[in-house]
Amino acid sequence: NDTTTYTVSFFALGNALGIPLGRTLFPKIGTARFLVIAILLFTFFSWMCAIAPTYPFFNIARFFQGFSSGPIYALGFHLFNHLQPKEKKDLFTSIALTIFTIGPVLGACWGGWIAYQWNWRWVFYFNIP
Repeated sequence: NDTTTYTVSFFALGNALGIPLGRTLFPKIGTARFLVIAILLFTFFSWMCAIAPTYPFFNIARFFQGFSSGPIYALGFHLFNHLQPKEKKDLFTSIALTIFTIGPVLGACWGGWIAYQWNWRWVFYFNIP
């Protein structure tokens, strides 16, 4: 239980620090370009989590994975909201918030099943593609 608590906490801390940074940087860099950079960094740190030789290294990689994924929510919501016609904004907002709420829950359930059936490293290998 302690291992899981630290792992989730490091990710959440990185995520909480990455969200405000993304909001200040994406207008300067460009929304689509910054989203691609954030996804590439998330992929790289997922790989680092999967190959982590020690638990402290894993927690550091997990922190940076959370840090790089923080802006993805805001950027994704901004891009999707920007691309919708004005008459469908309310429908889109409700669908997007539902997906952003249910997605992490389903991902955690699926990750738990993978870790139980195979190996916990596969949870991070699946993030790479």
